[in-house]
Amino acid sequence: ALPLIAVEMNVSITQLGLLATAFLFGIGIFQIPAGILAARIGSRNTAMLGLVLYSIFATLSGAAPGYEALLLARFLTGACMSLVFGPAIALFTPLFNTRERGLALGLFNSAFSLGGVLGLSVWAYLAATIGWRMALILGGLLGLILAVQNIMITRKVEDTATYRSPVSMRDLSKVIRHKDVWLLALALTGAGSGWYVVMQFGVIYIINSLGASLVAAGFMTSLLELTSMFGNTLGGRVSDLLGERIKLILLFNIFIAAGVIIISIPDFGMVLLGLGFMGFSAGATYTVTYLAVSEYGEISVRYKPLAIALTNSTQLLGGSISPTLFAFTVEFIGFSGALLLLGFVSVLPSAGLLLIRSPLTTD
Repeated sequence: ALPLIAVEMNVSITQLGLLATAFLFGIGIFQIPAGILAARIGSRNTAMLGLVLYSIFATLSGAAPGYEALLLARFLTGACMSLVFGPAIALFTPLFNTRERGLALGLFNSAFSLGGVLGLSVWAYLAATIGWRMALILGGLLGLILAVQNIMITRKVEDTATYRSPVSMRDLSKVIRHKDVWLLALALTGAGSGWYVVMQFGVIYIINSLGASLVAAGFMTSLLELTSMFGNTLGGRVSDLLGERIKLILLFNIFIAAGVIIISIPDFGMVLLGLGFMGFSAGATYTVTYLAVSEYGEISVRYKPLAIALTNSTQLLGGSISPTLFAFTVEFIGFSGALLLLGFVSVLPSAGLLLIRSPLTTD
């Protein structure tokens, strides 16, 4: 929808980058409050509340009268989305033993990837056909229907993270000061910066550099999410079998950087290859990283949503900056040069993974 928004609202590529930044910034800054809320009212209640509010503000995004209102709506949509991810993972992962959680979490993440595939392909077609406003409104209404469905399905799921006692500042501090959680979060931040940039600007890059149509560029970029579905499940399963989660995360992060560099080559075949390579690796690294964070035995079940939230908050806040910085860089060295630079920079934080103790203590 970004190219259509640019035309209707007469905004620059930097302003389009701010729309992506607002959404990611909203998710990022409210992740930790969401983790604390989950420790108090339960993971299920927090996640279901987030689903409903997210869908409402996604619908309102399509009705925004101007750029500033759309910017605010995207920020609030992201803020509500922060209530969903970490609490949802903490809710369902205890239902599986430690040798099954990688595959289970991979399947969960694959559902997000499927949504991305639909957003980049089907929703690109809808936006071109019925307009970006109606496409966003339709997506928000569909989200409300799915929120009601999830509320019904999870009614009987035991929420082990629900407690009546006050939240312990000592336990909160234990999570926030956890060195390995921070190192994992920073590594994911680097990897995620490449992902967010290509997700947000892939369509525009393909249109400008390869001369593709909006629909064709949308379908090409959807290869990111399509291959990440396989990366989510296979990456999670491989980590279950090998148990070498940290080494796998490092390997996948290197692959993501390589994918970005390949995409920087303005050729249809190379762009498709890079998108597929990057998508698979990104799906795998997200799944294995969140799984690793949730397996530190010294972090109790009640505060696992906070550990996941801390990781997600860090990478999302870092990711929220990357589209704007990338758009600024494009103004000086062009799309291909900016992508090439991004590929090399995105892998640097993964060096911290070499300092993480392994194997992880599982619960």
